[in-house]
Amino acid sequence: MISNPKALYTTIIDNEHPTVIKNFAKNELNSKLSYNYNIKESEIEDEFIFRLINLGYKKLSINKIDDLEGNLKTQLEELNNTKFSDAEWRKLKKEWIFKDLSYIECARRIENNYLYALLRDDNTIKNIKLIDKVNINNNSVQVIQQLQLTSSNDSHRYDVVILVNGLPFVQIELKKSDVDLDNAFGQISRYRESISKSPNLLSYIRLFVISNVKQTKYFANSEKTININGQDQKSKVIHSKKFTTYWSDSENNKIENLFDLID
Repeated sequence: MISNPKALYTTIIDNEHPTVIKNFAKNELNSKLSYNYNIKESEIEDEFIFRLINLGYKKLSINKIDDLEGNLKTQLEELNNTKFSDAEWRKLKKEWIFKDLSYIECARRIENNYLYALLRDDNTIKNIKLIDKVNINNNSVQVIQQLQLTSSNDSHRYDVVILVNGLPFVQIELKKSDVDLDNAFGQISRYRESISKSPNLLSYIRLFVISNVKQTKYFANSEKTININGQDQKSKVIHSKKFTTYWSDSENNKIENLFDLID
């Protein structure tokens, strides 16, 4: 469980506009890191995860998507202070967690349908939650490095994935300082398209982050449904880089350095 680690900033606004951070303190060492063109992507990942661990995140030593389900069961049992029988876990998956893994339904489940009345083997009912929105420190936060997804058509590696109670919430693609952010954005777009064709637990990702250390931006995992000739069709709005945005401080100064954001 996270222990409310003390950070150098406090979020004061978080809405459809860029996220605003209060009391931001720039670190000159981070600035030097952002222009170190000799640093490898793997070293950037290692440093990033090291700092997340210092903030209270737990590194999860799995690298295959098939292993996510077992961890999800463990985290939900801990969150809900219970143990699921095999039959109860199958019911939770079939009737709730895995019922519809489209991006839209996963978002709805997190925002509105995060409680489920589980009829247990002994015919009692227990309310199960995916996330604790009242006492947020009860939620567990984990980080995975180089998660691999392999299907009949594609093979992808995700640089960093952040899990909340075992559910993937944030995907982060990291590049060297001399690589344009377009590269990372295109990579996420391809991965996202692949998941939309073959939905899995990664459909729960709510936020994408792209960074080459000196520049860091984020964008939501969303899609619009538009009506054309009386039929609903999904818009490709997610694939436009113009919907990415920077974090900023209370004086509207952009916070671009990856490591400044997590110090």
